[in-house]
Amino acid sequence: MVTQTDLLLSDGRTLHAYDTLADGVDARLAVFWHHGTPNLGAPPEPLLPAATERGIRWVSYDRPGYGGSTPHPGRDVASAATDVASVADALGIEQFAVMGHSGGAAHALACAALLPQRVLAAVCGSGLAPYHAEGLDWFAGMAAAGAGGGGAPPPGRGRGGGAPPPPRAGTAGEAVQWPAVGVLRIAQRLSASPDRVRRRSM
Repeated sequence: MVTQTDLLLSDGRTLHAYDTLADGVDARLAVFWHHGTPNLGAPPEPLLPAATERGIRWVSYDRPGYGGSTPHPGRDVASAATDVASVADALGIEQFAVMGHSGGAAHALACAALLPQRVLAAVCGSGLAPYHAEGLDWFAGMAAAGAGGGGAPPPGRGRGGGAPPPPRAGTAGEAVQWPAVGVLRIAQRLSASPDRVRRRSM
């Protein structure tokens, strides 16, 4: 079960947050999910049953300007760390892991870099490289449809504005399928012994 709530921040903005913690359950690990673009913040539903069995709590929010969260003019990727800290504080979560997919991967990395005392680990799936990076062919390996400028987001920004199409072979979308096993293994190791986590650069 996912509980949704609107959190009022000190600057007057609202973040629409999601939390899988059930009443009377003591989760061993909280994982902040950073949604892709143009998705909303609902946690990855296929992972929820296995996560519940392992004592893993998923927390997330609609990024500013998405779904039920108000816009934040001038926002940059680094501001995700402040928003995550605000949500964590409101929910009484001291330490957590972060996971981002696609457009959310950079937000997860920003949290890991700017909240080192709180973030236990970071997982990024299908993260994006800087578009203008020197020597990078940004569209290399994409199917013709993916390199054509992308499709328009679903009409409207409201909750339930449309689900992304199912992944097709040869597109970046097939990476969406990998977290089910890998992320749960990582999270299970963290929840078993969070004090043994070591930070590594790759």
